[in-house]
Amino acid sequence: MSRRFKIEDAFTFEDFSEAELQTILELKLTQQDLAATDQAKKIALERLSQMKKRPNFGNAGEVENIITQAKAHAVARRAQIPVSGRDPNITFLPEDFDPEWNRAATASANLIKLFSDVIGCDDIIQRLENYQKIVQTCRDTDINPQDLIPTNFVFSGPPGE
Repeated sequence: MSRRFKIEDAFTFEDFSEAELQTILELKLTQQDLAATDQAKKIALERLSQMKKRPNFGNAGEVENIITQAKAHAVARRAQIPVSGRDPNITFLPEDFDPEWNRAATASANLIKLFSDVIGCDDIIQRLENYQKIVQTCRDTDINPQDLIPTNFVFSGPPGE
């Protein structure tokens, strides 16, 4: 293949924008006669946004992949509901796109638990708690928190110093 297709002549395909991914999500849901709450769509788009950062992002194919995963989660969720109480139409909920979609609700407790066996990290814990508050405020106001806080950290030195 390398003999026929030279690397210098390779095509570069730009990723879809978030608005384009939203349009694709809406279109695929409509084509498959599926529905999703507004919150579920927001969570799906957040997941797609996270996936875009990975190498080899599959663009529109990723939309199909998260819908397929959401179907499996919705079927499992609906299996817990008695047949008489089930809506015949499937409407995706946030947990169908991301089972831990509401992880922010327990983030503070998880943060303290994460550092429970490390001595002398009170200032780090405080800084991370402040970042959590900023992220929650950003989500409540539809602002991208990555524009306001760092997302990569380097911890150096022995623990407890």
